[in-house]
Amino acid sequence: MLKNKNLIKVVTVLAVMIMSTMILAGCELKKEKGNNEQTVTSGSYEEPVKNFVEGLNEANSEKFLKAFPSFIADYVKDIFTDDYLKMYFGDAKETYGDNTTMTYSIKDKTELSEEDLRAAEQNVKTSFDKDITVTKGYKLNVELRLKGDNKEDTEKEIINVFEVDGNWYLLNF
Repeated sequence: MLKNKNLIKVVTVLAVMIMSTMILAGCELKKEKGNNEQTVTSGSYEEPVKNFVEGLNEANSEKFLKAFPSFIADYVKDIFTDDYLKMYFGDAKETYGDNTTMTYSIKDKTELSEEDLRAAEQNVKTSFDKDITVTKGYKLNVELRLKGDNKEDTEKEIINVFEVDGNWYLLNF
């Protein structure tokens, strides 16, 4: 039980740190590539990033949790509720003003090594007591642009995505 309490604290702290960078935006998501808007296709390694960011922007916990495999989503679903995510939407409008949007652009991807994939499997086993097989993974260099009527920021983030059972997920916050 102590292990689970500590894990939930760690997950919450990490999520808040990432969300504080990613969330301070409003209600619209666009994936930028040059000047053209593009949508992310289903089954793509970009899909968990899309679900994560759209879920945050829309304060939609169901979409947000799609970025994670069910064993992680089930574990944190009582924390990352629509109300919890809406709290950040309100903060974004205060900081960035009306018409706040978040866009993201994947600038670069690097395939993760076999060692990194096995480490992700081990982390899941240790944290969730779940055996998974990670077949592929990428380290994504992502640029996030937060823009509203009052303010604009650009942040660079590194996000790792993993393929598990043919689907792409985030395995950590």
